[in-house]
Amino acid sequence: MNTYVILSDLDDSTPSIIRSLADQKKDFNLILLSDSIFLLNDLPDTFFKHLKNRGINIYAIREDVKKRNPQNENILDLIDYETLVDLLLEGQVKVINL
Repeated sequence: MNTYVILSDLDDSTPSIIRSLADQKKDFNLILLSDSIFLLNDLPDTFFKHLKNRGINIYAIREDVKKRNPQNENILDLIDYETLVDLLLEGQVKVINL
């Protein structure tokens, strides 16, 4: 079963929740929507490298990235909304919206 953690807004506890999931070796994919894209500016590169090293895919909507122009966007897998829907409807999926 694929697990997707969807972030659409920023919250002070979000980074610690994501790191905790990754440290627990939870198998999940991270999807950044809207203003959650600014996490790329707010957190050090090492945070995202840690996630990538755990095998966590970090997706973001191409439109959202273009509007917000974050740093380090090269670590993202850019997708469109159609692809997002396909990911979320593909087989057995668990979605966590933070």
